Amino acid sequence: MKSKKTNFQLIIRNCILVSFALLFCNANVYCQTESKSEMLCKTWQVQEVKGKAFGEEGVIYLKGGKANEKDFSKMRYIFRPNGDYEGISDEGIKSTSTLRWKFFDNENIIEISNVTKGKSIRYNVISIKDNLLQLSVRKLGATVYFIMIPE
Repeated sequence: MKSKKTNFQLIIRNCILVSFALLFCNANVYCQTESKSEMLCKTWQVQEVKGKAFGEEGVIYLKGGKANEKDFSKMRYIFRPNGDYEGISDEGIKSTSTLRWKFFDNENIIEISNVTKGKSIRYNVISIKDNLLQLSVRKLGATVYFIMIPE
């Protein structure tokens, strides 16, 4: 009689262990990863700015760097889930225009539009992660790379 009870307890214990193992070991299979929009929608601060023009490359700004050509420490890119965008310049001045953002080309391009002035700029998306945003923009034969981290 004792062995039947022990076997029953072992079977129940093993069923519980297997259930927990299946639940927790496969949790990542059932969890959806964040979309690019979800990862993008936050306040980003500039970590590094690099430039490339006429075959020359260089670091323009590095957060905490002492030899920066320009100070981007006050600049912020703020993406909202509803498509609103808020920009704060390198001088710390908040834009007063109505700004919007949206993805193009399978989320490989972010366009920021100034609705008030009818102008826009497109950034190439190099990488969007929860803790890192890398964009580039090409203007007048030069390419500028922005590496940003959440504020």
